[in-house]
Amino acid sequence: MQTRRVVLVLMLALVGCKRGDAKARLEEERAKASVQAAGMLQRAVVELRKQLLEIDVALAAAADRTHGRPDPLDPELASQLRAVKLEVAPSALAAVAYLSDSTIGVGVVRLFAEAGALEDAVGRFVMGAKGLAIPKPGAAAYGVLVTSEPETTAEVVELGAAVCADGKPHPDGCGAPPAALLVRGSSAGPWTKRPLAGPDQLVGAVILLKGNDVAAALTGGAEATLGAKWAGRELVELARRTQKLLEDSSAAAQRLERMARPAQ
Repeated sequence: MQTRRVVLVLMLALVGCKRGDAKARLEEERAKASVQAAGMLQRAVVELRKQLLEIDVALAAAADRTHGRPDPLDPELASQLRAVKLEVAPSALAAVAYLSDSTIGVGVVRLFAEAGALEDAVGRFVMGAKGLAIPKPGAAAYGVLVTSEPETTAEVVELGAAVCADGKPHPDGCGAPPAALLVRGSSAGPWTKRPLAGPDQLVGAVILLKGNDVAAALTGGAEATLGAKWAGRELVELARRTQKLLEDSSAAAQRLERMARPAQ
């Protein structure tokens, strides 16, 4: 009887040891997975920072070229911004689940989400700038759009790019009287194509607004067009968000690097 009890105790101890070994191995595997995930994410964040730096450098160079007054039609800026892709590989996103520190994981996910939102904002700026046209000295920047619904009215609108015979907007003009103009009634509104008013068409067409004291009062007397104001606000906001993401990504990369190199 005593022998059986001894054997039973030994068997239970052996089972306990095996369970302890299995748990230790599981914890070791989890720790290794966390280290590997941290390394993968650290590399992804470093790549993201490179793209953010490209945006930062492009915005700074554009400000230098225009002496701090943004030009929404700056072709070099538009080209540089279009080339930026703040993308994160799906494998890097999946690696977040293996981090042993969930707080760092949440921070990394937030960083990637904010980078994606910045890329969308950059895309909206580039698309919005396509419809702009910076008027030459003495040229009309605003016009009047005549509508008939529900009654005949006239709305002051900003003039955008000229629409040439090919049906496409050309910010630099057509070299001939344009077929139509892009116009909008607010800085946040969409650009719509409207024909120029003439003897045979008034309703639904736009009349150029000649500059005088009354026109200045209607448009607020501002030197800059709505488009230039919009571009200025957008570029300042893009620069602010880019700087913030550069700071956050730097901190995230350092934390991930420490996780990827545990103490020996």
